[in-house]
Formats: sequence, structure tokens, C-alpha cells
Amino acid sequence: MAAVDPARGVGHGADNEGMIRRHALSFLLLALALPLGVVSFSYSPPAAQDLREISGRVGTVARQGTGIVFTIDGVAGRFFNDSIGGYGAEMLEAPGTVVRTYIEKDDRSPLLEGGAIRTWGLWANGSRIAWMEDDLGSDHFFSRWILRPITLVLLGVAITRLLRPQDLVERA
Repeated sequence: MAAVDPARGVGHGADNEGMIRRHALSFLLLALALPLGVVSFSYSPPAAQDLREISGRVGTVARQGTGIVFTIDGVAGRFFNDSIGGYGAEMLEAPGTVVRTYIEKDDRSPLLEGGAIRTWGLWANGSRIAWMEDDLGSDHFFSRWILRPITLVLLGVAITRLLRPQDLVERA
């Protein structure tokens, strides 16, 4: 007959539900860290030589999240730029505004929400709003020095919580 332990229930397998409850945060951290890790370690911003210029008259403009989504007459697609934030839409809404920006030559970046293509750098009517190099540098910094460390911390905390010595002793 199995020994009764009031803290753990009857026998060795009775505490599975309690173990899952204790480790719910660890499972949540793993669920957050894994997709973040895939994104942060598999994607890096392109190099400047991997971009091509697109330009033309602005068709439509809309705020989206931290940036703007716009179309360019005669150029297929919707384009996203976060150089000027969501409030920069007014800068491009004036009739006849001509923009210049850069997209990847080989379209390896995933489409953003709503099917928009990520752009770097932005000029409106010949005036520089954001340098392409600055945008690339910001994306590189964010990808390498923000997302990756957050991923590693989440994984470390989750694994540490899952493999705490007292849990290993209890499972034996």
C-alpha cells in the first residue's frame, strides 16, 4: 500500500496537478520565450546594400501602431515605416507629396500586420525625415541587444523554476 503524505497526496503520481500548477508561470515563460527566440535569433535587419529605393507620389496614408502605413502610386504593395511614429501621417497626407524610402531587394522580411512591407529611411518632397542607416542601426540594436537578452532571461528563469532542486528531490 502506498504511503500517504498529507502535503503530496497518496502515492507518487498524485501530485502531477499540483506540480503543473506550481510550474504554470514557467510554462508561460517558455511559451513567450520560444517564439521570441525564433524571431530574435533567426531574423536580423538587412544590410544597406541589400535594400532598393522606391519612390513616388503618396497614395493613401494611415496610422498603424507606432508608425504609418502608406501606398505609393505606381508601386505595388503597402509600406510600413516607424521612423516618424504614428503622428507623422500628417507629413505625408498633403496632396502631391512625393516620398522616397528603401525596401529589401529580395523581400526576405516577413510582411507586417495587414500585409505591409517594412521600409527604412524616409524622405518627403526631397526633405529627409529619417536616414536609412539610422533606421537599420535601430533595428539591429533592438534585435541584438533587446530581444535576445529578454529571450535568454525568460528561458533562464523558466528552466531554473522547472528544475529547482526541491522539485527534483520530490520527483525521485
